[in-house]
Amino acid sequence: WNGSIQGFEDFANVTADPLLPGIHEVFLARLPALPFTLASPALGLLLVFRTNASYARWVESRVAWGRIVSHCRNVMRQSALWMNTDVDTKEKAR
Repeated sequence: WNGSIQGFEDFANVTADPLLPGIHEVFLARLPALPFTLASPALGLLLVFRTNASYARWVESRVAWGRIVSHCRNVMRQSALWMNTDVDTKEKAR
């Protein structure tokens, strides 16, 4: 925002012209850098902890879904075995 109003210098110390030269300097954001410098490590740690917590929840849900799939397969395997023995006994009775 400030670069579009008053221009900026790049890393090679080349000054670029402002993109919006007609806007008054009242609209410039003048904030001290110290609060942002002090808050950055805390925000970084908070982001890391939240990422780890969300990954742990994802792993837990993946394990739960694996258990559901395993139980469904076991139920289907047992019901298929029961159905096959039921059909075999009916065919032998004929």
